[in-house]
Amino acid sequence: MKRLVALAIFLLAGVPAVPSRAQIVSPPIERHAVEFGLMYKWFDRDVKLPPISEVKWEVATFYGRYGAFDRVTFSAEGGVWNVDNPDFHSPYRRYTMGGGLSVSALRTAKWDVSASAYYQTVWDNDVSGLDFDKRTRGFNAGAMASRSFAPVNQYLRLWAGPMYVDDLAENYLWGSSEPVRHEPETHWGVATGLETVLWKHVSGLAYAIFLENPQWRVGLAWRVEVAP
Repeated sequence: MKRLVALAIFLLAGVPAVPSRAQIVSPPIERHAVEFGLMYKWFDRDVKLPPISEVKWEVATFYGRYGAFDRVTFSAEGGVWNVDNPDFHSPYRRYTMGGGLSVSALRTAKWDVSASAYYQTVWDNDVSGLDFDKRTRGFNAGAMASRSFAPVNQYLRLWAGPMYVDDLAENYLWGSSEPVRHEPETHWGVATGLETVLWKHVSGLAYAIFLENPQWRVGLAWRVEVAP
């Protein structure tokens, strides 16, 4: 009976509790710079498998960036969280992992043209006993042009460019090995954002990927320079 009630809620709710998939998209940072901070993300996408028509969530994740070379930056994010499934009002343990890189192709004193790619996956483990586990994965790749400024001796960079986004959400009902998949129809969009470094150590990052709806991300990190 408990499983029948849960299935009815799943079919009527129209929006699954899909775990986060973070995109750390930005131009490369300076060589030997290291950042570690917290990012908050909002997600809202249309999917094409009835009865689900929309996937929405918002969540925080830890992230880091490292300027390994003069024109290459590596990014990573991850975390373990206890969250509630809004469809079934049951607890989940969420495991988040992701990684990617940004490469600068053309650089001048104020302009930079770069490419960025990122892959992320998340596993939501249902700890309520219903075994409604969930997995998501996403891949982003795009190019961007950025312009840097130095207002009042601080650092500011604005950027924008086209972005390819491939997202997939999977629901494993009652521990089934064959998930119900939800995939958005739109894969091409535009990304734009800004980043700033204040007092050489406080790094802020905010951007949006515009697909059916804007996917906003806001991050705040501590930046240090490491010895070469």
